[in-house]
Amino acid sequence: MKKIKNSPKFLKYEYVKILKPKNWMFLVAILFLVCGIMFWTIFAKVETIIKVGVSCKENVAKCYFSEENLEKIKDFKKVPIYVEGQQFFLNLTEKKAFKISTDDFSYAMHVSNLEKEKWAYIATFKTENLYDKDYVGYIVVEKFSPISFFIK
Repeated sequence: MKKIKNSPKFLKYEYVKILKPKNWMFLVAILFLVCGIMFWTIFAKVETIIKVGVSCKENVAKCYFSEENLEKIKDFKKVPIYVEGQQFFLNLTEKKAFKISTDDFSYAMHVSNLEKEKWAYIATFKTENLYDKDYVGYIVVEKFSPISFFIK
């Protein structure tokens, strides 16, 4: 009589290979990827920004933007703007509208996608660490966490 190799008696002494080591490495890599994505969705912040031109002269910076960009901003009292890696705050309750003349057109206005002979807005803020020249600035319109897509 032949002994059956699949009986529980024989399984006690033999190892059964379910996965090869390569497959275990692949599963661990997928697990790290999934954990990384979950960590990012919980703790990351995604920012919506507007690119604007900033002209600095004698520690006062002027930020130029169009009416379209003004409509995207929700809170006018403390709007963060980043220039050269530094954060400043605009108070857009004191914004002024003006018509861009051909003589006054600058690089900062060009960066803001403004056109000559059109209306634009200007807001000022104080700065101590910027030289007297034109810069590219970024206004943060909104911040949200990616997990908010799944919770709502």
